[in-house]
Amino acid sequence: MRYFFLSYAHGQHDDLVEAFFTDLSGEVREHAGRDRDDEVGFRAHHDANADHWSPDLVNALQTAHTFIALCSPGYFRSPSCGREWWVFAQRLANLRAAGLPPPALIPLFWLPTEIPAHLTDLQYSDPSFGSAYEQHGIRRLLQLGRLRDDYLEFVTAVAIRVTATAEQHTPPSLVPSPTFASAADAFAVEAPPHRSPSPVRRRSPAKLPLLTYEENRDDDEYR
Repeated sequence: MRYFFLSYAHGQHDDLVEAFFTDLSGEVREHAGRDRDDEVGFRAHHDANADHWSPDLVNALQTAHTFIALCSPGYFRSPSCGREWWVFAQRLANLRAAGLPPPALIPLFWLPTEIPAHLTDLQYSDPSFGSAYEQHGIRRLLQLGRLRDDYLEFVTAVAIRVTATAEQHTPPSLVPSPTFASAADAFAVEAPPHRSPSPVRRRSPAKLPLLTYEENRDDDEYR
């Protein structure tokens, strides 16, 4: 059983993403009662400029029970990440039609991020994830040794949510199977007819509790 699909923008901190993926996979195995060698998650491997998906990535997108998005400025600029998000959202649409709650798309903040206005209806906060995560984001939890305990508690909370959601919901696969070319970019906003394209409207970080951080944002970081 594929409990989660981890979607992220490839960049300068792939080693930290891998560490988070490994830790989360271990916690999911513990809470799901799985063997230590069971592959409970999938971490997307692709070049940032790739225009196709591997069969393994497509299979994971089609079978994963939850979708974890590591939100960052670079993430919302990635056409591939936008397509991964779109595919899973389409799978969840069938659960909505059946009247079931679809809490399986789980956005997590990797670092300070402004959310595209058309995506702000999702739940971006969870009290069980802890105040340190809300203040710093995942990357800083991994980097700062003094936050190690907070990081471990955060990973456990995410694993509990992933496990519970995955065991309660099975989003159906799409037919036909999606490809990079057939999937839409969920982060792109089409301009109104007969008008010039306008920038994506974004919600100010000050209006989102999760987006308040102690550190100053480096605009060139993690692109």
